[in-house]
Amino acid sequence: MPVATPITAALSNADHAAIVESFSSIARTLASLRADYEMGHRDIKPANLFELNGVASIGDFGLVSLPDRRGLTELGKPLGPTNFIPFEMLNEPADADPFAADVYSLAKSFWVLATGVDYPPPGHQPAGAEPYRIADYRPHPNAVRLDELVDRCTRLEPRSRPEVAEVAQELQTWLELPVAKADFDLASVSGAVRERLSAEIGESERVDEWKEDAYRASRRLEELIQPLNEAMKAADPRAKVGVTDELVDKMLATLREFGAAEVLYHFTRATTISAGSDPIAYVLRMGRGVELVEDGQLVIRTMIDLGLDGVMQSDMHWMSKERAVPVGSVQQEAALQEAVTELGDKLREALEILAEKAPSRA
Repeated sequence: MPVATPITAALSNADHAAIVESFSSIARTLASLRADYEMGHRDIKPANLFELNGVASIGDFGLVSLPDRRGLTELGKPLGPTNFIPFEMLNEPADADPFAADVYSLAKSFWVLATGVDYPPPGHQPAGAEPYRIADYRPHPNAVRLDELVDRCTRLEPRSRPEVAEVAQELQTWLELPVAKADFDLASVSGAVRERLSAEIGESERVDEWKEDAYRASRRLEELIQPLNEAMKAADPRAKVGVTDELVDKMLATLREFGAAEVLYHFTRATTISAGSDPIAYVLRMGRGVELVEDGQLVIRTMIDLGLDGVMQSDMHWMSKERAVPVGSVQQEAALQEAVTELGDKLREALEILAEKAPSRA
């Protein structure tokens, strides 16, 4: 009888391609056993895999499953190799799908040969789990694709695993993947396109920069207004800070509403105190907002509204003037500080009215 070489010895110094080629061949053999004989091996592990005359081979069919041969399985006894066995073979080996079990064990065996580690980790092996990725042990540009295949093959639900024939095809396809990125010489034509579109690209980049400046301005406005928020919380601990409010948003969005200019960035927030009970509450709103318009101007507005919610008449309704300054400028900082100072004065008036007219149960 010819003597085969254990696969661990045959592939001890092999590269990724040789290991993948061997396991693709083993997967094809398992697929043929299933297709031709409805045979599942159920004991796939490196110790049962060999190389004979340069061909990867499978040995030890002592736990094989065959049609109408359930007597080979002892009820209640786990079948398969430790560390390579799927969970279902631990519980009900007689009823477990032998073909899905072979896929699981084949993936575990492949991982051992691909990494050079003696035993695989137990259970499902997610592709991104460190330090169990193939590339963590033996780097390769396309190793992540192999980890993804091991991930699919070791899932706990047997029906979620691919068929062994698909595993063979996946491994064969991996061998055909390019190792390095294709070298495309497109620099000259890309440069020509960029030159042609330079004005349009420049405008787009400028707008993006403006939007970033406008976002920072809105954060700065909230920072400056924090003492006023704290004053409203001191007046009523139930005050809601920095909320989106429909009335405030509508009142501070005149540019959008009337189409005077295209708005590139819009931000409004409110801090509110609500007294009394539904359906009509007595509400104090302190609103603020910024809008970036198409010419790079940042428009800053603030407002106070105090009265019965949803009723047209208010006990106090104040809107600041529009402050329009170049976005991201020093003028912007001055305008923001000025707007908050003015808003603070108006908030004092509103709190005095609230103290006098808010519904009270006393």
